[in-house]
Amino acid sequence: MWCSAIVYGRVSPLFLGWNPSTAWPPKGASLRRCPKGILLKKGALAPFLLYCAGSGQFAVFVDAGYFWVQSTYITHRQRTGREGVTIDYPQLRAELINEAQAQFTNADLLRVYCYDGPGTYGKTLSHQAIEAVDDFKLRLGTRNGVGDQKAVDGLIIADLISLAQNKSITDALLLSGDADLTPGVLAAQSMGIRVHLLTMGPAEATSPFLRAEADCKIHWEDTAVQRFGSAANGSVPQSTTAAPLSNPAIQPSAGARARLRPHRPKHFCST
Repeated sequence: MWCSAIVYGRVSPLFLGWNPSTAWPPKGASLRRCPKGILLKKGALAPFLLYCAGSGQFAVFVDAGYFWVQSTYITHRQRTGREGVTIDYPQLRAELINEAQAQFTNADLLRVYCYDGPGTYGKTLSHQAIEAVDDFKLRLGTRNGVGDQKAVDGLIIADLISLAQNKSITDALLLSGDADLTPGVLAAQSMGIRVHLLTMGPAEATSPFLRAEADCKIHWEDTAVQRFGSAANGSVPQSTTAAPLSNPAIQPSAGARARLRPHRPKHFCST
């Protein structure tokens, strides 16, 4: 890591082991503003602005409802219950972090947030498996009187905005297709955060409104999902519904669907 401090209007390199005879800043480096600090100079505390390269931080936000619907469809080619798919969580962790690091090359991982609703009796076995994985943090919403999951979208938006306001992250990778998250994406972007959207499954499972606002769109092909998801032993598909949507209310009209961009393969977006 290297940085530069502006002290009383002057710029002075501060880099452990940096050779002053070499180019400044280092070739290919990008500047990011970091929080203000203080510098001891001639016995007095002098304020300075600290700029760092390679010191950004990213977080991954996983909408578990969307993740499970798409994973089950990719595995069985029809919508089934979660019990029909087995997830290798350490492998999922590796895939998510590798994808994020490919997108945000000058940033480090903060953590992976996984958002879901509670089971009928609290945390499920999948929730316990998530909590056992390093760098994963489980965030649970609530259930209403009829058992519907609530407040999950609100948790994602609240965390995204809070981390942006506190300058805890510079970049975010969002795995979801829910249009309700669009305002949160816009709010984070207004605070200088780049938000990349990671999708799975059929294109119509992702809201065109959310897709349009993301800074970069990445799609996991079925083969990528199959590296961490597989059919559970003895699983039997429960229904033969059409390609699932993360929320039927977000399904675009025929005209709007025709205006959507053609599907693009996974790619790298520069920050």
